[in-house]
Amino acid sequence: MQAPQDFHNKIVQFRGEIVFDWEGTEIIDRECRIDSDIVPVFPDAKIGEPEPGYKPEADDQYQKLLQLADATEPPIRGADGKIISDPTLAAPRYRIFATFIGRLESADVRDKSGRIEHRPGFGNLNAARSRLFIKKISDVVGVPRTKSQITNPQPADR
Repeated sequence: MQAPQDFHNKIVQFRGEIVFDWEGTEIIDRECRIDSDIVPVFPDAKIGEPEPGYKPEADDQYQKLLQLADATEPPIRGADGKIISDPTLAAPRYRIFATFIGRLESADVRDKSGRIEHRPGFGNLNAARSRLFIKKISDVVGVPRTKSQITNPQPADR
């Protein structure tokens, strides 16, 4: 999704990795060429009014995603017994990939003349340029993290 403003208020489907961290939750679309991630709005969220009649599905795939997200690793200790992973963060046990379907809202929208109008974003510090009102989640896969991804996370691991 290279130009989220072209998909403003449209139903989209894409595969991405969902990341839960201390700054918030975001969906990363690896094929996307923009620097901004997508903030998800889950079926049970009380955020925003997507539209009348919008009924998301909180089915078994959604429950699977939540179970994978809740699975965390205890702090990792070195040979000397000291904690070597960041104890302030719950280290996720899995990288979670899924196919997401929902209505996309972009903070960058085209005005009547076709020019892009920049509005405040979404998520932590309004940094994300779009959010997705999730209608359905499918093909959820959890990939176990390696010890090095837990003790020394890198942006590429996200």
